[in-house]
Amino acid sequence: MMMDDDDDDDDDDDDDDDVMMMMMMMMMMMMMMMMMMMMMMMMMMMMMVMMMMMMMMIEIIIQVIHTINVEKATSKL
Repeated sequence: MMMDDDDDDDDDDDDDDDVMMMMMMMMMMMMMMMMMMMMMMMMMMMMMVMMMMMMMMIEIIIQVIHTINVEKATSKL
């Protein structure tokens, strides 16, 4: 795409526009990546909270079963 030398300044302007577009695209990509990272972090936090809740529920259920078994054993005696 080499043009004549007399319209160099127009080419320079086009290059500047291209650079600006590239910068904008890069910024958009960075923003998208940051958003994705934030979403991933939020998902991970939610998963961790869910796991903690599940563990707490399992522990409570185990304790309840243990207490029921102990009560049955004591009632037999």
